[in-house]
Amino acid sequence: MCVPEPLYNLKLTRKNSHGYVTLQWTAGFNLGLDTRQTAQYRKEGGEWVDGPGPDSSNHPQYTEIVQLPEKGTYNIRIRAANGIKPAAFSNVIRVTIEGLFELWHLMNFISPWA
Repeated sequence: MCVPEPLYNLKLTRKNSHGYVTLQWTAGFNLGLDTRQTAQYRKEGGEWVDGPGPDSSNHPQYTEIVQLPEKGTYNIRIRAANGIKPAAFSNVIRVTIEGLFELWHLMNFISPWA
């Protein structure tokens, strides 16, 4: 079969209070075929919704910014498809959009006043 390998290492690298999240992941082997990556999200207890996806390409690393519609906790996953058959979904990450200030995740900051 001509199914691309599943994506892996999906992680959140940034989020803010306006609902924008920056995702990063590594694509699996795509058999040399043009492959589209599709992000899906759902609010706790809701249905999966397709988000915007990056243009078709054969890059091994992807970064994508997705805007979630409102405050709340979401599950996010990504799937590759090559026009023949889609791959299995990536790992699922959980993201909470809250507050009215910039939030950072998986980044270390050192205060010059510490």
